[in-house]
Amino acid sequence: MNEQRIETNESPHIMIPACTGQVVVKSWLQTAVSIQGASFTVEQDSAIHITSQGDLFLAVPEQTSVSLGVIGGDVTLKHLAGGMTGDNLQGNVVLNNLDAVQIDQVGQALTAENLNGTLTVKQVGGAVSLQRVSEIMLGSVKGSAVIEYANGPVELHRLEGSLSLKSINGDVMVANALSDVVLQNLGGSNTFPSVNGDIWLVGGLRAGEQLFVSERTVYVYWPDDAPLHLFANAPQIDNFVPLENENRREEGDQIILTGHIEEGKTSLTLKSAQRIAMKPLGSAEPQFLPDEFMVPEEPAGDLAQKVRTAVHAVLTESAEMVGLEERLVTAVVAALAEMGETAVPSEPSANLYIVESTESRTHILELVRDGLISIKQADVLLEALT
Repeated sequence: MNEQRIETNESPHIMIPACTGQVVVKSWLQTAVSIQGASFTVEQDSAIHITSQGDLFLAVPEQTSVSLGVIGGDVTLKHLAGGMTGDNLQGNVVLNNLDAVQIDQVGQALTAENLNGTLTVKQVGGAVSLQRVSEIMLGSVKGSAVIEYANGPVELHRLEGSLSLKSINGDVMVANALSDVVLQNLGGSNTFPSVNGDIWLVGGLRAGEQLFVSERTVYVYWPDDAPLHLFANAPQIDNFVPLENENRREEGDQIILTGHIEEGKTSLTLKSAQRIAMKPLGSAEPQFLPDEFMVPEEPAGDLAQKVRTAVHAVLTESAEMVGLEERLVTAVVAALAEMGETAVPSEPSANLYIVESTESRTHILELVRDGLISIKQADVLLEALT
């Protein structure tokens, strides 16, 4: 392997217009550029120009800026404060502890950590993984994207794979996402006008306009005490979050749900071509599974028949009325519990004497009035005693 050393100042400019192999550039403490490779040429004017027919390894001062042209292999840049530009980087690109980065094309995967400036990439042919970054602007991404801990805005124009965003302090705009989207701890205004997969959203969100539109299902975990003004529109809406002034109406085959929590300065608009499901965000970590948003199934069997059978069994076995009230209530409670219903209180404050039908109906209605049983439960008891 050949090696060449060039004495420079603290902030040289390195230009590599062409390299058929990989390029690795890392900083060191010296004010010189060390170049290693099997076959390379160097020219120097206001910048250092390097072309290579194989792999290229550079050690440079920390303030170095780097410009890359057509690179056939992977690219790795670490610990540079002078910024980086790239034209056509055909392999994987790994960036760590850099300032501003601007790239036209990444052929395969893009991985970046600890970027202090804006990351702008027009096209990525593979997956994207970004952590502890600043402002992000991505054009077309062929693979999936994971972005965590971004201090600035995030803008994505077209994403073909899945998307995961976590702890984003700036505004987010994703123009077109073709697969599932998972969103956690978003601190800015968010705009998702076209998502072809499911959306998984963990609230709350900052005050202002928030838009999420999906061709499939929108799943929302929302804290009970997080302010909200909701507008939801879908063919099916299953909401388990308590809302004030909740209003549900149908317009053709669409359901529109509105409501708010507290003053509701967070204006959340949800639209889905299939279903919207919302549930309270508890202390447990979300699992991002559809089973967490299942609607409870109706109890199997005939509830009225079940209670009727239990009541008549008690009456048939009772040769006398001693203890009838307690036995009857116990039987009804057991029947309701078996069917998954809320049980009638086992010790109601009002007496329930099944002695004469008119008196029985009166006492049942008194239980409803006092809130001890529901109207549905009263109907079942009245029908069972006829």
